[in-house]
Amino acid sequence: MIGRTAATLLRRQCAASCTAVFRSTASPLLKRQATGIISSVRSLHSVPDFDNLEKWRNEGMKPLFSPDGIEAAWTTYQGSLVDKLNELVAETVIENETAFDTSLMASRRPELAAVFNYASQAHNNHFFFESLTSAEIANSKDIPSNVVEAINDTFGSLDAMRNELLATAQAIFGSGWVWLVMDQTRNLRILATYNAGSPYPGAQARQQGVDTNLYSNRAQAFPGDVLEQTRLASSSRRGITPFPMPLLALSVWPQTWMTDFGVNGKEQYLSAWWECVDWDVVERRLPHKKERRTMLFTR
Repeated sequence: MIGRTAATLLRRQCAASCTAVFRSTASPLLKRQATGIISSVRSLHSVPDFDNLEKWRNEGMKPLFSPDGIEAAWTTYQGSLVDKLNELVAETVIENETAFDTSLMASRRPELAAVFNYASQAHNNHFFFESLTSAEIANSKDIPSNVVEAINDTFGSLDAMRNELLATAQAIFGSGWVWLVMDQTRNLRILATYNAGSPYPGAQARQQGVDTNLYSNRAQAFPGDVLEQTRLASSSRRGITPFPMPLLALSVWPQTWMTDFGVNGKEQYLSAWWECVDWDVVERRLPHKKERRTMLFTR
């Protein structure tokens, strides 16, 4: 727990850093705004509602979450993330940005690491919950044909993709996320990010896509092509491609499963998660073959 004095100092440092970021990189309008950073809007970030949230709170999302599990993994955890994010960006020029945009803005600034972590994690957790429903509802609908086609084109079958995705999640030691993304060749692939790492191209410098404990030195953990992509992302302010484009997220943060599945319940949690994927949401995120899609996320 951060002490009150330390938290106040951290917020002031973040405010100064945010102002400096926009003075050096923003448009003339934003530069003028940066000279007077106090805003009339407060606490933009809040815990979003879902259509079935009240039902989940009362009955759970079977078989993935009990009511207590929903409270721990969504209401309490998401609330703590947005509360801390609001504290860090209060009275700065980015306090009215979405969590998604805030994470991209902060991703290339080491001095805004705390802002990035809370913004990115808030977005990731929202993205994760947005594609969930009860197994009863999920099993009552067919997976959209274009989603099945995209999966079969890349993985050969839905079962093959499921096995690879869940094996990737099971292999993560610690906390992170597993993503189903579409790459620039319009093929699907599975991407892992650690901690609050982001899959978005605008935040490549903070992707955190490797477990550094598996390597003896930085050169092994971050091969040349990854370093080069990170360098290009860090130096570029425009022309960011929309790929990889996230379609589905799986939380591998222990607080997501601990309430309902216990310390050693990760494997059971992963199987339950698969039963609760809302493939209609994945279909809405999937661009059509001839569509040139840009990032439209507002969370």
